[in-house]
Formats: sequence, C-alpha cells, structure tokens
Amino acid sequence: GEGSFGGLSYGSKTVALDSIYQEIFKEVMKIVCLKMAKPEEVLIVIDEDGIP
Repeated sequence: GEGSFGGLSYGSKTVALDSIYQEIFKEVMKIVCLKMAKPEEVLIVIDEDGIP
C-alpha cells in the first residue's frame, strides 16, 4: 500500500511534503499570532504565499 494519513508509512517524497507543510504551518501560526485582531488579513497572506 501507499501508506495512510498519519505519516507512519510514507515514501520519502511524502515525508518531504510533510516537512514543507510543517514549515508552512509554523509560518502561518506566526502570522496568526501577529495579526490575531485581523483574521481576514491572515487568510489573504496565506493565499498569497501559494500553498503547494
């Protein structure tokens, strides 16, 4: 099988993707912390960052 969502049995390609998403998540959380008062701006920034 290809492996299941949860990250236990993935190929290296998917592991690399997981790392990318982890980095994106960290950046997004930073943005959320900085712009907590303006959630709509956070959404715009996320869109412009071009999530793969």
